Amino acid sequence: MASEERPLLLLSLDGGGVRGLSTLMVLKRIMKTINEGRSPDTELEPWQVFEMIGGTSTGGIIAIMLGRLRMRLEDCENAYLSLSKSIFTRKRSRMNLFGHAKDFVQADGRFDSAALETAIKEVVRQVGTEDMLLKEEKGPCKVFVVAVRENNSEAALLRSYRNPRTTNFLYDECKIWEACRATSAATTFFAPIQIGKYGQKFVDGAVRYNNPVQLIAREAEAVWPGRAQFILSIGTGSAPGLPFKGNLKTVVDGLKAIATETERTADDFHHAHREMVQNDLLFRFNVYHGLSHIGLEEYKEISAIADATEVYLDHGETLKKLEACIGRLQATIAEGNNFGHPSQSYES
Repeated sequence: MASEERPLLLLSLDGGGVRGLSTLMVLKRIMKTINEGRSPDTELEPWQVFEMIGGTSTGGIIAIMLGRLRMRLEDCENAYLSLSKSIFTRKRSRMNLFGHAKDFVQADGRFDSAALETAIKEVVRQVGTEDMLLKEEKGPCKVFVVAVRENNSEAALLRSYRNPRTTNFLYDECKIWEACRATSAATTFFAPIQIGKYGQKFVDGAVRYNNPVQLIAREAEAVWPGRAQFILSIGTGSAPGLPFKGNLKTVVDGLKAIATETERTADDFHHAHREMVQNDLLFRFNVYHGLSHIGLEEYKEISAIADATEVYLDHGETLKKLEACIGRLQATIAEGNNFGHPSQSYES
């Protein structure tokens, strides 16, 4: 067993619609450096590095693909791009299962929830079966996604593991595709989803915790009490512009408020955990220029997202922070085993 001083490695992923591509590009940059010098058969994937991955909305879907489905990062990115295109490409109409034309964007301005469900299920089927449960009692990487209960607007965490401090009512019922659908059910774009025998309804967790950094720290403390933590938090860029034509001003203002709150959460957590910062145990990466005009659903702006993220990653200050982050990760991985997965060094 490794030293008690070795910190847990935790990955926190913000929400942000199609701008989740930026999250994946940042993570690819980090993992590429970590894998330098390794042979192809010993290269690490995120599920082998991080004990826990938590995410909201876009970040939640990515967390499940990387941590629960244990997809290769490259495959996850390809699936994510395909997912975004199939959901957010505007079409005049499409044929439903009964052969009737159906508008892709509904009269109330929302995108078709069935298209989202179909796309998510296809991703799950590439790895296993459509009915796979989110729960995985002895999984090598613990995963949670953030949703919000429609009835009372309270946050709800859907987990692949049991949290000893909570009721875990949906643990034995929630399917992987349902968890993805729940965390990404932004009320601006998609209808809520019902899960479980009680028919509980959930919407996108972004309205409460678009940046889940506080939650991942809390969850890790519940599962591994007293352990030191290393947290890598990745955002999806600065505040969005208009989501799409025809939306109400209140919705636009709401999205901007979410983006503002996301960075306030990051800043508050930073100030509240100065010791982590000083010991290189807390890192936040978030593109601060070039994404503000891109709405959450604008798939056509993928190239702009990639350009802005690449410029950000090559910026001097970002490079300095990347070096410190990767160095701390590499040092911690070196204390683990099983091709570097630190979680194998702890009893869970």
